[in-house]
Amino acid sequence: GRGTREAYLAVRETVETILEDRSLDEDLRRMRGLVAAGDLVRRVEAKIGSPLRRCEG
Repeated sequence: GRGTREAYLAVRETVETILEDRSLDEDLRRMRGLVAAGDLVRRVEAKIGSPLRRCEG
């Protein structure tokens, strides 16, 4: 759906496509930042027009 597409675009803007073997340390650091800052959730919520359900755990 729209939210999934927006999440995909956010990931693609954050990390390069893996075309060959390489260390993923930098990719993981960038993805952690995207999630920890709340940017991924904000983008998806803005696209779908409603808040996402939060998982507690």
